[in-house]
Amino acid sequence: MIEPSDFLKWLNVFGVVSGGGGGGAVTALQVQRSAFNAANATGADDAFVVNLTPAVTALTNGLLVTMVSGTLTNLTTTPTLQINALTPVNIVLWSGQVVAGDIQAHSTYLFIYNLAANVFELINPSISLADTFATQANTYNYSLDAGAVNAYSGTINPFIFANITDGFPIYMRVAHTNTGAATLTINTHTAPIVNVDGTALIPGNIVINQVCFFIYNANYSAWTLMNPLPVAADNIVQWHPIAGTTQAAAVNSGYVIQNAAQTTVTLPATAILGSVVSIRGLGAGGWVLVANTGQTIHVDGQSTTSGGSLTSTGANDTIDVTCVVANTTWTCNGLVTSGFTYA
Repeated sequence: MIEPSDFLKWLNVFGVVSGGGGGGAVTALQVQRSAFNAANATGADDAFVVNLTPAVTALTNGLLVTMVSGTLTNLTTTPTLQINALTPVNIVLWSGQVVAGDIQAHSTYLFIYNLAANVFELINPSISLADTFATQANTYNYSLDAGAVNAYSGTINPFIFANITDGFPIYMRVAHTNTGAATLTINTHTAPIVNVDGTALIPGNIVINQVCFFIYNANYSAWTLMNPLPVAADNIVQWHPIAGTTQAAAVNSGYVIQNAAQTTVTLPATAILGSVVSIRGLGAGGWVLVANTGQTIHVDGQSTTSGGSLTSTGANDTIDVTCVVANTTWTCNGLVTSGFTYA
């Protein structure tokens, strides 16, 4: 037999009758869905408003709020959350300030109110909370170069440090080849770039499109370049057999000419100080070394004209030339020849 009191309890659970004091009854389903603590955000970027039903009349310690962000996001480190008509309070992380983008559009976020600090703590930030895949991809420490020659610059997000700390790593795909000593700016922090022994860079340690790995060294107060490219000496070149009759030369490269006809080798249009190009004759036709417009080649006291050429006269003639003025001037530093003609 069902007692009357049991029957009333059953009705209360399913919201059929009101509870004591005239308050509305809460169903298990409503509790399960957090029906009273979740709502879509209104307001504006960095000034979020959540209107809960029934309306919250005071913020209590531990209050949980679930917000669907809609089209809104946080653009600064000081966003606020307003619940119904109450005074907005700051949104923070347990570890400190949020970063721009911790609240993304069309996402769902959970907040808990801290009465002692009068803040809403964001439990699931989009950026500050590390993601396994983003960590594996070095997303948080990678940047594209947006700087200039010898002044590399990039931005990482999040960036929460007032000062870069010892051992801080940065990966960057650079947009410029260095022509001497250089600096690196990450967000607001600028410091010199040095080699692992603390010495300044020399031309060619960094080349365009290289992915550079930097580690901040507090002892040097500088970024240490962990993967500098060696500047080629006369005998440090990558050799290529050439079977055709034309070849565009690359810096720090050597070419073995194998064609029975004469082969034309054109100098690189862009080269830094110390770049080398080497040619070894093997085919019967010999070779022609051609300068680009604005370039000259100097050999044994003689010079080509601007954009001129140097033609071998023997099948086994060889030459090594070094760039002595970036992009424009090449000087012979080694040759074996039966003679040359100049143009």
